[in-house]
Amino acid sequence: MPARDSSKRKSPEDTIRIFVSYCHADIRWVIRGEDPGHEGLRYTLIPWLQEQLKNYKTEIWCDPKLKDAPFEDFAQRIQEEIALADIALPLLSEEFASSGFIEQQELPVIKQRHDKGAIVVLSILVGPITKRGRQKIDWLFRPTVLPSDVKPLLNFLSDEAEFKAKRIEILEAIQNTIEYIREGRIDPPPPEKRFKLVVNNGSGSGVHTPGKVIGLRANPAPDRQVFDRWVGASVADATAPNTTLKMPTEDTAVTATFKPLPAFKLVVNNGSGSGVHTPGKVIGLRANPAPDGQVFDRWAGASVADATAPNTTLTMPAEDTVVTATFKPITPPPPPPGNFAERVEKAKNWLSEMPRDVELSGRVRSALEKVTIEDKNSIQVWRPLHESCKGLEVPYLCLILTESHKDWTMPWKATAFLRYSLGTPDVKPDVLENAFAIITAFSTSGGPLAQRAALEAIAVVPVASTLKWEGLQYAIEGGDPLYVEPMVQPFVQLGLGERRGPTRGVLSKLLGRTNASCVRAVLPNVPALTTPAERSAIASILLDHLATAQDDVVDAYVSVVSQLTPLEEREQTAARLLEVLKRVQTGNGVPAIVGVLRNWNYRQAIPELREMLKMADAGKSASLTRLLADWKDKDSTGVIRAAVERFRYYDAAAYHVNRILNDLYTLEGAGCAGYLAEVLLSASDSMQKIFLHSAYGSLCRIRDKPWTDAIRQLAESSPSDEVKTLAAQIVK
Repeated sequence: MPARDSSKRKSPEDTIRIFVSYCHADIRWVIRGEDPGHEGLRYTLIPWLQEQLKNYKTEIWCDPKLKDAPFEDFAQRIQEEIALADIALPLLSEEFASSGFIEQQELPVIKQRHDKGAIVVLSILVGPITKRGRQKIDWLFRPTVLPSDVKPLLNFLSDEAEFKAKRIEILEAIQNTIEYIREGRIDPPPPEKRFKLVVNNGSGSGVHTPGKVIGLRANPAPDRQVFDRWVGASVADATAPNTTLKMPTEDTAVTATFKPLPAFKLVVNNGSGSGVHTPGKVIGLRANPAPDGQVFDRWAGASVADATAPNTTLTMPAEDTVVTATFKPITPPPPPPGNFAERVEKAKNWLSEMPRDVELSGRVRSALEKVTIEDKNSIQVWRPLHESCKGLEVPYLCLILTESHKDWTMPWKATAFLRYSLGTPDVKPDVLENAFAIITAFSTSGGPLAQRAALEAIAVVPVASTLKWEGLQYAIEGGDPLYVEPMVQPFVQLGLGERRGPTRGVLSKLLGRTNASCVRAVLPNVPALTTPAERSAIASILLDHLATAQDDVVDAYVSVVSQLTPLEEREQTAARLLEVLKRVQTGNGVPAIVGVLRNWNYRQAIPELREMLKMADAGKSASLTRLLADWKDKDSTGVIRAAVERFRYYDAAAYHVNRILNDLYTLEGAGCAGYLAEVLLSASDSMQKIFLHSAYGSLCRIRDKPWTDAIRQLAESSPSDEVKTLAAQIVK
């Protein structure tokens, strides 16, 4: 820039005239918040500068009243003020760059005087601006641009201290310029030269000064790929997806590169799921049918979701892996203690001492061989067989249950026939009771399908309630936990009243050794089996179980514990539930515990919730932020923003990020609108759809200007037609 003419040096008595060039869409920066029609605009800039410069003998001209003047007078007066000005302050934004009036009536005059050294240009970036808009007014970025980090002032409105710091930076630049002008020196030295940084496959692109440290973030890796390294320039850690670059003294391009995920071999012995898979992939495992005389035991050789379930999943590790389905012999467990074990032995003796009718036994076996599995529960099949045998088939059916068979369907069909026969009136009471004992013993040792059929028969065979309760106890305590679930409800119904305590004791044994579905069947019955005087003790026992329970049953435990806990013990119980919450990551356990803490208003948990939020996954984070927002904990906004930063680039977490952003707005209101807008504009198309869709929350109903401006930008220029449509609907 040419040197300022020293003959035009300003004396201390001369007034320094400052011209503000702005678009009326940005009027908030030049109008006082208390002015009529503009109440509530708290982030004014120019009025504050006028107040701070009043002792510098300056005059700032930006009279908004001229908007009511005729166009000819308006334009002439603007140009006259530019001609008198010593300093020009263009307030840069997308709206400024798009203004035809500014382009035609103001900038040519400012540039002409600037090129002659007659006016100093201090550009102030107040709002975001597109690449195309910046190109139109590129010369305004070559003089000094404020703030020095070239970030819009709009970005700092949510942080009052940061916003005030930026205003001070602008004020000091103007004060320094006034001193230069009064001394008649060369205009303020040009800012340090800036160079262009292009970040391919990542974020951090922009124009930066040499030596500035810029944060680089690689985009999420494409499907079946993983981040490899940064190439094209020297960065702090070339192998880290999030790193930094110190800006060199030249235009620079740096690229995040990706490589295919390594694939590893999975061998599934005695089951399906073998193949070559990438680390982290979830593979379904299915055990083969068990060999004769055996039953599935567990998966061995690698960590799986449920080692005791024949159908489960494995998350592929970063190494070749072998996993094996193992089986165990079907051997009856030791009989449970009590009178029913003796009754079973008597029934076996009765069966062994029974006179045999070879012709009848053969007829029964032949009939069963002709029956198909599909007919096993059909009355039309069993009625004629029962009538032809005259009710004498029961002992021979029981005998089949005590034998081993190559045809695994034979005991299954025999159990189904017994279920029908024992429900008819022509079976003698002693035969009925002995047959019931035989079926019950078989239910603890038969093959999986026949065992389930036997358990179903136990529930409906018409014997005395005491005997049936004892039989169900025997079956539950001695049977495979995978198959006792259907027994729980009838056992509880028989166990109310005087047998309440023993019934609850039997069920409590299941909680420590059974699968998730059976735990869920047991727990809802506990309150009905508990007297008011026992509630506190039983709740404590369940909390002990809960401390080590699998994630997929935590919610069932929490539901019962919350019902049983007395009012005066809620605080102690809430503290124990908080400890469980620290370890639970999946399933419905997290929302269940959060719901209890909310209902009991256990606000002592807030510090612990903030700590958990620092490491929680997306789903758990969303539950925690919802609770913190419900409790209006504004001190948690920092960790909530950190949670957003962890997940904002992962499409799989879009729904949870949407919930977290809603909670952040609940706590900060308009103060975070600029941040929300930045998250929205930098999100992927699929994540933007979640943010803008009314079915997923209240973000689309925010009316703060930074947010609505971002939505308008998407409505106009999003590459996704679906995002455009959603944004346009909100704008309307």
